[in-house]
Amino acid sequence: MSFDPDLYRRTLRLAGRGQNGQDLNLSVIDAGPRDALRTIVFLHGMGGYAGYWHHQLNHFYEGSRVIAPDLRGHGLSDAPISTYSRDELLGDIEAVLALLDVPTQFILVTHSFGGALGTMYAYKHPERIEKLVIIGSAVRFDQLENAGRFLLRAPSWLLSFMFKILPVGKRYPPGHVIHAQYKNAVITYDGTAYLKALTCPSLVILGDKDNLFSTKAYQAIAKLIPNAQEVTLPQSAHQVMVERPEAVNRALDRFLGPVQIEAERRARRDRHRILEQERPWLKFYDGRTPYQIRPPQGPLQRHFEIAAKRFASTPAVQFLHTNISYKKLDKFANRFAEGMRKQGVEHGARVLIVLPNIPQAVIAYFAALKLGAVVTFMEGQAAQEVVCQRVVELGVKMVISMTNRYQDLHQSVLDAGAKTVAFTSYREFMGVRDWLLFTLNEHYTAGHRMPFLRKLKSNRQVYRFHELMSLKTDRPDTEPTVDDIAVIQYTSGAGEHAAKAVSLSHRNLVANALQIRHWLPESRVGDERILAVWTLGTGLAATVNLAPLLGATVILVPRTDPLTLLQTIKRTKPTFLPGSPRLYQLLSQVPNVRKFGMASIRVCFSGGANLPVEVQESFEKLTKGRVVDAYSTMEAGICIANPLAARKRSGSIGVPLPDVEVRLFDASTGQECGVDEVGEMWIRGPQVSQGYWNNPLATGHAMKDGWFHTGDLAKRDEDGFFYLMEREEDVIHPRLQDDGGQTGEELQDIYPSEIEEVLYELQEVAEVAVTSWREDNGVLEIVAFIVPRHNTAGTMEALNVDHLHDWCRSRLRPDARPTQFKIIAKLPHSATGKVIRKALRGLM
Repeated sequence: MSFDPDLYRRTLRLAGRGQNGQDLNLSVIDAGPRDALRTIVFLHGMGGYAGYWHHQLNHFYEGSRVIAPDLRGHGLSDAPISTYSRDELLGDIEAVLALLDVPTQFILVTHSFGGALGTMYAYKHPERIEKLVIIGSAVRFDQLENAGRFLLRAPSWLLSFMFKILPVGKRYPPGHVIHAQYKNAVITYDGTAYLKALTCPSLVILGDKDNLFSTKAYQAIAKLIPNAQEVTLPQSAHQVMVERPEAVNRALDRFLGPVQIEAERRARRDRHRILEQERPWLKFYDGRTPYQIRPPQGPLQRHFEIAAKRFASTPAVQFLHTNISYKKLDKFANRFAEGMRKQGVEHGARVLIVLPNIPQAVIAYFAALKLGAVVTFMEGQAAQEVVCQRVVELGVKMVISMTNRYQDLHQSVLDAGAKTVAFTSYREFMGVRDWLLFTLNEHYTAGHRMPFLRKLKSNRQVYRFHELMSLKTDRPDTEPTVDDIAVIQYTSGAGEHAAKAVSLSHRNLVANALQIRHWLPESRVGDERILAVWTLGTGLAATVNLAPLLGATVILVPRTDPLTLLQTIKRTKPTFLPGSPRLYQLLSQVPNVRKFGMASIRVCFSGGANLPVEVQESFEKLTKGRVVDAYSTMEAGICIANPLAARKRSGSIGVPLPDVEVRLFDASTGQECGVDEVGEMWIRGPQVSQGYWNNPLATGHAMKDGWFHTGDLAKRDEDGFFYLMEREEDVIHPRLQDDGGQTGEELQDIYPSEIEEVLYELQEVAEVAVTSWREDNGVLEIVAFIVPRHNTAGTMEALNVDHLHDWCRSRLRPDARPTQFKIIAKLPHSATGKVIRKALRGLM
């Protein structure tokens, strides 16, 4: 993956430094290893932005901490009405360095008027500058040439108009910023005294064709700085670090010194060597995927807001034939946040979103996060009693649902304790064509009816969604921290366990999104399309949370029957499809599936259950892409996956993602398991939840010293690839028993997945699930439930009991063979595609 500096952006709030004493938000790139030996700060000039340093950040970030702020009025930072004087800009820089806890000494690299600011900073704080680099700057800035003179003297309204209509102009600051900074900072600057007083080692880099200022003004800098080095690069103009990046980087390397550079590289190699000894799987990472990622410094919605500026016109979501850009979606979220605020939703308040995958769910999600509120998602058709139960358990303040749920929810959730309930319809964000079709065919027959607004006014606790869309598009003032809870999501409650409410902080969610982003090194920023098949509560990490980091479009699918999905794939051409083995299997089995054209899908993350090799190979033949098995839980996110570029390992769920640690422990002895030994999987990492909402007992049982005890059994090979065996409660424990009830010799455990893999080898088998129980007389029954492949000729005749027994007899040890086979039409599945084994026993 090429270095993407915007992944490392954070927003710093400078108290009282904005307009009329308000806070000022500055966007800063902060990248590099956690234990970097040095820190390099990059300052752009007037009209520039941090992205100008892309090549230098890419060159140095692996060994050094690199920091590049967007100065006030520039890039993604705020552009208040202020003086933009040198003192004001220098104060901003000092505040940024303080908030980032920059080391006592650092290297300062500057460009153009950033060189003037850097010189002033070095003059004021000589003890902090280890080395100073000035690129394309001047002693005085009052003798502009040609285009530079025109730009700085043109009226503000003309500059603003030009910057709106010209694609390149959108990168530059508003007209009022240019004029104020030129008048109050640039034109009056004289660096003679500052330059003469510098005592730190300094390097001046010039372009021989730089004609923004006079040649004399450029060359005077090196003459004024005591003992300064000067490098003039041929065939380069003012933006020399962009035009001749390799030459500039070589000059920087020479100036910083080979000893320092080699020390950094050696330290990096030593760090990697130690990590590889502890985590052997790291050697199988794609060379573009880092071993470690800088910890998240800002809340989740900040990445969304950065994307709204960086990918303003790129569709953030697509719903049927309607596209909503990142810029517009951000404005919708701000408007809805203001409406929620007026209803008393504040920092820490819980918001329950009971919606299918529609734009309103995404708007409400980011709106709540902007307020510092906590979101819980539920399926749009969740049972009334379960919705009310969640309202009580979480102390929900606002519920958002569909208009066809008005009759059964509008009063019941208020009685359960909610203060406000809002209803919406599919129609609210449909285009004209879709609106007409839905209105004629489904709107009224599906029960999407509510009283007219005048009838609702008698109860101001009940609203339509659009009523809460305020006209105010400004971002809320609330600033949640990375450790604030962002989402409370319930586990599936599979097996014998009740569903538990998992508390996920902004740090957890951002860390997991960054981990997945780095696991996809070939992603095309601004051009990916993610098909959201899972409900948003289940698929947050791989859809809505990941998309802003990629500038990707999330294709929202409210209905997930195979034919509708294939038609959506044909129309929207997704490139990334997170799903489950069942999803890929159902799509593969649709008759004439190739006519839907699935070649756009390049990557699939398969989770929720073990991925059978037959399903993987079948879907890869259809898409020509890569289907990789992955492991995820609500508590630990998507934390293990197969490397996309690595050799396939049959049955493996892959290796831990960056910053994730995984260990296996024998539950009976408490000892850590060795290679190929089965044990319970423990997971630790920045994406792991801190516990369960208001459930200290469950938290204490599952979370110990930062390790999440998954309850899943797995084994690891010598290369560090993991293989999921089973949930502990699903493992079959056979015993030899005599008629007297005495327990005999204990036999080897049986894993249902091993039996299922054998049965999946039969071409006639579409799906299979194995479960077991003991009869009253103590006899162990192992039952395989099989769904036949209906589109195979003669399937039902081939799946006779004798044939199945013969197949297993030649491939399984005697005690692991099913005692019964049940042919059924379909298996019971959870929302994530997992087979509900408890329900299978009810089928008997």
